[in-house]
Amino acid sequence: MTVWPFAHRALADRRGAGRWFTGALERFAPSHIDIWDSSVGRGHDALEDTDIIAIPGGNTFDLLDTLQSFGLLLTLRIFLEQGGRVYGGSAGAILMGNDITISASHSK
Repeated sequence: MTVWPFAHRALADRRGAGRWFTGALERFAPSHIDIWDSSVGRGHDALEDTDIIAIPGGNTFDLLDTLQSFGLLLTLRIFLEQGGRVYGGSAGAILMGNDITISASHSK
């Protein structure tokens, strides 16, 4: 499993989200969890041994910005086309829709 906590801008927050995710899955004894707190130098080949990409919540717009900035939307598309699976929580789930406009809050 690979975790993309990119819905958080601050590195410390990304690392915290990664630790939370790892702790939440501990009882299932996963064989390997790779936390991408930075996407620099990583592309589709870095997902070679990954069955699932987990994209936890946070700020949907920050998530999309990071994925676009580092070319990870294409990486994600290739991963899915090759049979990979994605778990999206909150911002990560919204990312899997047709667009992210649902995440915009409008108060009247």
